[in-house]
Amino acid sequence: MQEVIQIEDQYYILATSDRAADRTRVLKEGETFAIFDCHGDIQPLGLGEQGIFHEGTRFLSKLELRFAGIRPLLLGSTINKQNEFLSVDLMNPDFMAGDLQIRRDSIHIYRTKFIWKGKCFEQLRMTNFSLEPLSIPFTIQFAADFADIFEVRGNKRKERGRLLPVVPEASAVNLSYRGLDGQTRTTRLDFSPTPLKVGEDEVHYRVSLEPKESVCIQVTVSCECRECERFAGTFEEAFQEAAVNIADLKAGYCEISTDNEHFNLLLGRSQSDLLMMTSKTPHGIYPMPVSRGSAPLSAETA
Repeated sequence: MQEVIQIEDQYYILATSDRAADRTRVLKEGETFAIFDCHGDIQPLGLGEQGIFHEGTRFLSKLELRFAGIRPLLLGSTINKQNEFLSVDLMNPDFMAGDLQIRRDSIHIYRTKFIWKGKCFEQLRMTNFSLEPLSIPFTIQFAADFADIFEVRGNKRKERGRLLPVVPEASAVNLSYRGLDGQTRTTRLDFSPTPLKVGEDEVHYRVSLEPKESVCIQVTVSCECRECERFAGTFEEAFQEAAVNIADLKAGYCEISTDNEHFNLLLGRSQSDLLMMTSKTPHGIYPMPVSRGSAPLSAETA
């Protein structure tokens, strides 16, 4: 949405949103996969398939970054060649921070996401590209419906378990569900540094940045259940382990190359997609293909 206003003798186009992108981005590791939109958000839109899924259950059904309720403007997003991580480049829209108008292009936002051992790790790096100090308020909104994969595909259940009360902490929040099987499944979101305010469905931040200064915000989404594998490492440790895991899987594949560069790119993407759908089990390596309605066959899909 755009609005033209006159400032002195010039006309300025206000930008508060961009065209809706209908392509999704997919990450997968083991029994966990995630479907994001191009902004790196999870929105209950379209087919309603976006979310973070673990062992057949959607542990997170909403995750949205907003500036004064407005989503950032998309510059570009991509999954890297090995399907290890999602990177998203955004810029701020025009928005009001109290009595101060923050003009678009003042703040660059770089989002990085990857999955490792039942957790989705995200890092938000914000950089002030204006010529003056800025105090930037923003929110991260979230929700968990704990729908099973068949519900997401459109099947109706006669009975469901029950959502338990949300438990906010100083720098985390726990969303839980008691299933018909008697198990409690919990989505834990950890935020670093500590937010200004933690609510039941969103956290509030305000960061102060000098010109050219950057700040990093880390968000970790943990899928917790009775027999779920637990990983207690940091963002950096998880990323290193995930990279080693991909290299080990790739070492078991044959390498094919031709004299056609475009065909080689196609082979490389196909191998990466196969690696993404391959999981280590107690019985060895096993392909776990996924389909539309659970996750697309490729990391980047329409």
